[in-house]
Amino acid sequence: MTGRTTRQVLTLFAAAASLGAAAAVAYVLGSTSWGTGVERSVADAVAGWRDGGWRLLRGGFGRIVPAFVLALMAVLIVVAYRRDPRTALFAAVAAVGANGTVQAIKAGALPFPASARSSGEAMLSGHVPLVLSGALLAVLVAPAAARRWVIALVVLAVAATLAEVVISGWHTVGEAVAPALLFLAWVLLAGVVAGRWGRAPSTLPVERGGA
Repeated sequence: MTGRTTRQVLTLFAAAASLGAAAAVAYVLGSTSWGTGVERSVADAVAGWRDGGWRLLRGGFGRIVPAFVLALMAVLIVVAYRRDPRTALFAAVAAVGANGTVQAIKAGALPFPASARSSGEAMLSGHVPLVLSGALLAVLVAPAAARRWVIALVVLAVAATLAEVVISGWHTVGEAVAPALLFLAWVLLAGVVAGRWGRAPSTLPVERGGA
């Protein structure tokens, strides 16, 4: 087995582990007495934060953020493709795979452990994988000199998204964390599809002036 094949096999195992972790988190927080207790405690703790200004923020977040992130991703995927088609393929597979999987689970087309909500549905957050997809693209296309700051900004954006969907009462903790793990699994799978994990690390080519 060559080094490239070994890396790809290990990556597939890591992706499977991430998928398993997503299901495990959802099951523990949604179907065990300890997990549902944690979910109730969190819901009670943030219940008082949902009035006033937070309600306005919640409305804007729900309506504006998805459209903004989708538009940003469309621009960034074009930028990535112009620099390196393989990088664009990597980002596209991760984004489409993760968001498609989450939406399929929400629609009941794919099996997934029930959440702690009274209906028992697995209403995973769609905002989380969407923002993570935009964050990944932003880091991939960021100039080397600015990448550190871009990483800091996207970490804050992802953390704010995770907090927002729980505090607003849209999703339980499990419904917010599981999509993040599903996204990680798709990042790993996308790396195999695009050959990213089977070759030596490289950076995006520097843009040529006047192009």
